[in-house]
Amino acid sequence: MFNWLTNLFSARPVRSAAPRALRMVRARYDAAVTNEDNRRHWANADGLSANSANGAEVRRILRNRSRYEVANNSYARGIVLTLAHDVVGTGPRLQMLTADAEANRRIEQEFSRWAKAVGLAENLRTMRMARAADGEAFAVLMSNARLATDIQLDLRLIEADQVCTPDLDARSGNAVDGIVFDGAGNPVEYHILKRHPGESSFGVHREYDRLPASSVIHWYRCDRPGQARGIPDIMPALPLFAQLRRFTLAVLAAAETAADFAGILYTDAPANGARRRNSTGCAPRADCRSPCPRHSRSRVSRSAPCSPAGRPDGRDRHPASAAPAPDALEFHGSRSIRGTRSVRRAA
Repeated sequence: MFNWLTNLFSARPVRSAAPRALRMVRARYDAAVTNEDNRRHWANADGLSANSANGAEVRRILRNRSRYEVANNSYARGIVLTLAHDVVGTGPRLQMLTADAEANRRIEQEFSRWAKAVGLAENLRTMRMARAADGEAFAVLMSNARLATDIQLDLRLIEADQVCTPDLDARSGNAVDGIVFDGAGNPVEYHILKRHPGESSFGVHREYDRLPASSVIHWYRCDRPGQARGIPDIMPALPLFAQLRRFTLAVLAAAETAADFAGILYTDAPANGARRRNSTGCAPRADCRSPCPRHSRSRVSRSAPCSPAGRPDGRDRHPASAAPAPDALEFHGSRSIRGTRSVRRAA
């Protein structure tokens, strides 16, 4: 008993655990595997930054193609117009909620007069369409002394092509094409060309104005962190719009081709409708069973004289005035079936 208790409470020798083999856990995703089936799916995938991927030349190509589809594709045009009208509608309205009702009414009335004078609703709809087709919209706040209101503030819309820096230094880290940022990433200056680059006389004019960021409204959709310029909202659908135009034209051409069918009639009759006669003066008949030597060389007895018309009873089985019928041609709906030659003889 004593020995059992001694063994129970005595320190057991600690067995050194064998070191476990280090195992490396590797996880992988199906989308990260490149094989022959999906090699071409992501052939154009890259790791460029937001501003590098949306470079000046890339944005120019996307703008031109998007504008072309909106101008020539009825589906794209309808989508952009519907989007602009749904977002802007008849334009914004100002509603004051101060304690002075008379002041509220006068301020709201002056705002309505100013919005109508500058065409605020039309300008906002144009900016929304420009953001969908061009990717971004710009408006410059300026003073217009010719406005018939006490408020001289006006909006001057600028296309995205004019916001660029012709002499941009690629080594500059705080500037993107047309926009200069401060250390905190806030835009401080915009470069706006004095003339549109699409004008014919733009080749010798590369001058631009430097406007403070407080005077410029830049409206675009930021899809990635650090993105400074916008791309068209309908950009992913541009290939589909082009294929839709081709599909519409192909369907129309197929329908026109299916509706434009014709049939050709063949006949052995001469143009004037007269019957051809052989050298004996008798009209040849392949089905004539008369023993007349002028018609056939049959060995039937020639006791019965043949009439000039070809029959012993004097009746002409094949009148000369009868012309063979043209080939039969049957039409079923929009399909035509060429029938066999059917030449009917007069009995």
